Amino acid sequence: MKPITLTLEAFGPYRGTVHLDFDDLNDHSMFLISGPTGAGKTSILDAIVYALYGEPSGEVRKSDSIRSDFAEPHTLTRVDFIFSIGESKYRIERLPKQEVAKKRGNGMKSQGARATVWQWKQHEWDTIATTAADVKDTVHRIVGFRKDQFLQVVLLPQGEFRKLLVASTSEREELLHTLFHTYVYRRLQEVLKEELTVAMSGIEETMRDMDRLFASVAVYSDEPIMTTAHVRTIVEQRSTERPMLVNKRDTLIEIVKRYEQQRHDFDVYTKAKQNLEDSQSILKTLDIEKEDLQSVERLVALMNILQPAYEYYKAWKTVSDTAQILEKEVEEHTVLLSSVQISVDTARQIYDELLLQSSEIEVKKHMVQRYQEQQALIHNIQSQKKQLNALEQNVQILEAQKQTDMQSVCDAEKTLCDLQESLKVDRQFVDDHQTVPAEIIKVIQRHSSLIAVQHKMNELCEYRTLLKKKENLVDAAKVELDLARKSAVLMETNYYHSRAYELSLELEENVPCAVCGSLTHPEPAEPPQSIATKNDVEQARHIVSQKESALHKVQSEYDSIVAKLAELDDTIQSECKQLDIAVTIEDVQCAIDQSTLEQVELNQIQQKLDAKRLCIDKFTGEIDEMTSSLGTLSDIARATELSWHEAVNRLNELRGTLQALEEQVADTYEAETIAELQTSIESYTASVTIAEKEWYACNEKQIALRSKLDLLASQYTVALTEQRISYTKFSESLITVGRSEVEFNAIVNDFVNFSIYTQQLDLYRDKRARAEAVYQAALSRLSELPVIEKNVADDVYCEAIEARDAAIGELATWDVADKTIQDTLEQLILLEQNIIDEKERVLFIRRLSDLANGGDEGFKNVTFERYVLGAILDEVVHAANVRLQSMSRHRYSLERADYTSGGRGKQGLDLAVMDSFTGQSRSANTLSGGETFLASMALALGLADIIQSYAGCIHMDTMFIDEGFGTLDPDTLELAMETLVDLQSTGRLIGIISHVPELKSRIPAHLEILRRDNGSEAKFVIP
Repeated sequence: MKPITLTLEAFGPYRGTVHLDFDDLNDHSMFLISGPTGAGKTSILDAIVYALYGEPSGEVRKSDSIRSDFAEPHTLTRVDFIFSIGESKYRIERLPKQEVAKKRGNGMKSQGARATVWQWKQHEWDTIATTAADVKDTVHRIVGFRKDQFLQVVLLPQGEFRKLLVASTSEREELLHTLFHTYVYRRLQEVLKEELTVAMSGIEETMRDMDRLFASVAVYSDEPIMTTAHVRTIVEQRSTERPMLVNKRDTLIEIVKRYEQQRHDFDVYTKAKQNLEDSQSILKTLDIEKEDLQSVERLVALMNILQPAYEYYKAWKTVSDTAQILEKEVEEHTVLLSSVQISVDTARQIYDELLLQSSEIEVKKHMVQRYQEQQALIHNIQSQKKQLNALEQNVQILEAQKQTDMQSVCDAEKTLCDLQESLKVDRQFVDDHQTVPAEIIKVIQRHSSLIAVQHKMNELCEYRTLLKKKENLVDAAKVELDLARKSAVLMETNYYHSRAYELSLELEENVPCAVCGSLTHPEPAEPPQSIATKNDVEQARHIVSQKESALHKVQSEYDSIVAKLAELDDTIQSECKQLDIAVTIEDVQCAIDQSTLEQVELNQIQQKLDAKRLCIDKFTGEIDEMTSSLGTLSDIARATELSWHEAVNRLNELRGTLQALEEQVADTYEAETIAELQTSIESYTASVTIAEKEWYACNEKQIALRSKLDLLASQYTVALTEQRISYTKFSESLITVGRSEVEFNAIVNDFVNFSIYTQQLDLYRDKRARAEAVYQAALSRLSELPVIEKNVADDVYCEAIEARDAAIGELATWDVADKTIQDTLEQLILLEQNIIDEKERVLFIRRLSDLANGGDEGFKNVTFERYVLGAILDEVVHAANVRLQSMSRHRYSLERADYTSGGRGKQGLDLAVMDSFTGQSRSANTLSGGETFLASMALALGLADIIQSYAGCIHMDTMFIDEGFGTLDPDTLELAMETLVDLQSTGRLIGIISHVPELKSRIPAHLEILRRDNGSEAKFVIP
C-alpha cells in the first residue's frame, strides 16, 4: 500500500480541512512528521488507520472521540484517503458517529457513522462497498491485513511497536498466515483430520453392516450368530433339507393333476347331457310354432296360385282409375266451353253497339279541330297569366324578405356589441391571474416534497424501532453462538472419549492396537460419563455453523439499518432546509396542511381561468363569425331590395301585354267544353279498341277449349277400351286357376304382406333345420362319452390344492432363505477383508494426520503449517539480523526457538535474542527500550523484505514509525538512520514521527504540524 492523498476535516486537533498530497514529496522516499507535543502528529497516522479500519491506531483513542473540539457545529468530521496497491488505485471516505448542529432550528442531532470504498476504473471512481460489513471485507481483501496486523507490520504506533517482537506463537502464526497465504497447508491438516474421521466412520459402518447381516441370519439358528464360521456351518446343515421338500411337492402336484382330470371329464359329460336336453326343448317349441304358421302357409300357397290374376287385377285397376279421371275432365271442359260461348256473344254485341256511335264522334272531332286553330294564341295568354301570378307572388316574397333582412342586420349588430363587451371582461380576468399556473406548480412541488419528507420521517421512526429490535437480536445471537460453541466442544470431547473406549474394548494382549500398533495396552480408555455419536458431533457443529450464519446475517442487517438511518437523517435535514421548515413531524404536517389549502384555492382559480379562456376562444370565434355574418346580411338585404324593384317594374310591363292579347281572342268556345269533347273522343276510341280485343280473345279461348275437349274425349274412349280388355284378362286368369272373383276379393288386400309371410315361413324352416342339427350333434357327442355319475368333492379338491401350494411355498421360502444366507456369507467375507484394509488405511492416515497436526509422531504441538511458517520466519529473522547486527554493532541477533523446547502450548514460532557478549539467548522482553526499538524496526523491515520477495498479494510499499528514536544514543541513532537511508533505494516510503533534533537535519522532507489557538494545521515542506 502506498498513500496518494489524505484529507482530514474536523479530525482530532485539526479544526478545518487538511489536504495532504504525498506526490509533493517528489523523489523523497523518507519524510519526518514534526511538530510540538500534542499538535497532532500521531493524528495523521490515526486518520490513515481510521480510514482503513474505522478505529484510530492507539488502544487509548476511540473512534467516538476523534471529532475535533475546535470544529464548527455544522462541520462534519470525515477522512478521505486515496492510496494504491500495485497498479490499482482505491479511495475510502469514512465519517464517525458524531453530534452536529441541526440545519434548521437550534440544538444538535446525532449523525450516524458511514463509509464508502471506490476503485479507479476507466477514468472514474466506481463504488465497490458502502455497508459496514462490505467495507470491512473489502479493506481486508485489498490491503491484506487486519488492524492489529497492520499495526505490527506497516505502522509501528507509539508505545506499541514492540508487539511483533514479543508476540506469542499463536499471534505470530496468525500474522504470518495472513501475510504469506499458507491456507493450503492449514487445509491439508484439516483434510487429513477429515479423512481420518471418514476412515474411522467407514470401519464403524462396516462393523454395523456385519452386525445387521448376523442379525438377518440369526432367525435360521437357535444359537446367537457372532462369526462368519457359524454362518458357514448353517449353510452346510441346510444342504440335506431340499431333496425332501422337492419330493413332497412333486407328490402333491400329481394328486392335484389327477383330481383336475376327473373334474374336467365330469364337467364335459354334464355339459353334453345338458346340450341334448336344451336342443329337445327347442324342437318342442318349434313344433308349437309350426301349428301357428299353418294358416299362413295355406294363405301363401293360395297367393302363389292367384299371383297372375293379381297382376291383371292391378292393370285393370290402374286403367279404371285413369278413365274416371278423364271422364271428370271432359265434363269440366264441356261446362267451361258453354261459358266461353256466352262471353263471345256478349263481346260481339258490345263491339257492334260502339260502331253505331261513330257519326257523333266525327262531329265532336270537327269542333275540336276548329278550337285548336286558335289554341296557340290562347296558350300564349294562359302563359302570360301564369307569369303574372308568379311575378305577383315573387314581389310579395321579396317584400317580406326585405323586411326580414333589415331586422336580421339590426339583431346581428346588437349581438356583436354584447359579445365584444363579454370578451373584454374575460380578457381582463385572465390578465389579472397570469401567474396562477406557476404558483400551482410551486405549491404542488412543495407539497410533494413535504409528503416525501413526512414518509421519510415515518420511515426513520420505523428504522429506529427496528434498530432496537435488531440490537436485541444481535445480543441474543451472540449468546446463542457462545452456548452452541461450548456445547459443540463438550460434544466433540465426549465423542472422542466414546470412540477411544469402544476401541479399547477390542484390545487383546499380544494383538497390535488398531490405532498405535502397540502389543501391550497398559492404560486402556475409561468409559465416558456420557455417550456421544458422530451424528451428535456433526449436529452440534452444524448448529454452531447455523448460529454463526444467523449472527452474521443479523449483524449485517443491523449495520445496514444504521447506515440507512444516517442516510435518511441527512436527507431529511437537507430537504427540510430547502423547504425552510423545522425538522419536526408537527411542523411538516402543518406545512402539508397549509400547502393543501393553497393548492385547493389555486386549483379553483385555475378552473375559473380555464373556463374564461374557453369563453374567450368561443367569443372570439363568435365575433369573427358574427362580423362576417353581418357583412353577408347587409349584402343580402341590398340585393333583396334591388330584386324587389326589378320585380315591380316587370309586373307592370306584363299586365299591359296580357290586356292586349285578350282583346285579340274571340269567345267562340270555352276551354272546358273543348276539353270535355276531347275526353269523350278519347274514351270512345279506347272503348272500341278494348271491345275488339275482348271479342278476339274470347274467340281464341273458345277454339282452344274445343281442341282440348276433343283430345280428352279421344283419350277417355281409349281408356274405356283398355279397361274392358284388362278386366277380360283378369276374369280369364281366375277361370284358368278355378277360382272365383269372390275368393280373389277375399285375399286381395293380403297381397301387400306377401313378402312378410314368405320371410316368416323361411325363418321358421331355417330355425327348424338348425335345431335338428344341434340335436343330432348333441346326441352323437353324448353317445361317444363314458357315463360319469360322480365328481370329485370340492372340499377334497381344495384340500389337495392347499397342500400342493403349501409345499411349493415351503420350497420357495427355503430357496429364498438359502440364497439370503449364501449372499450374507459372501458379504461377510468381503466385509471382513474390507475391515482389514480399512484398519491399515486408518493406521496410515492417523500417523500422517498426527504428523501434520503436531502430534506425537512429529514435533509435538508443531503443525505442518507452523513448520512451513517457521521456515519463512527463519528467512525473516535472517533479513532482520542483517540490519539488527549492523545497528547493534554485531552484539544482538534474533533467532527462532527450537521445536523441541517442550511444553503443552503451540510452539515453533517463538523468537529469542542472542547476545554475543554473553553467548546466551534470552527473551526479547529483557531488552532495553532502545534495544527493543532497534530489534522491532529490524524485524518489521526484514518482514517487509521477505513479503516483497515472495511477490504475494501483500504490497509493503510504506512504513510509518511513531517515536522510539528518542531512546537511542547518538551513535546508535546514526546507525539506525543509515539503515533507514539505505531503504530509500528500494522505493519504499517511510514516515517517521520523532522529536529528535538530529533527525530534522538528516531528513530533508518534512510534514510540519503547526499548533494554533483555533486548531492545528499540516503541510509538506520540501527543500
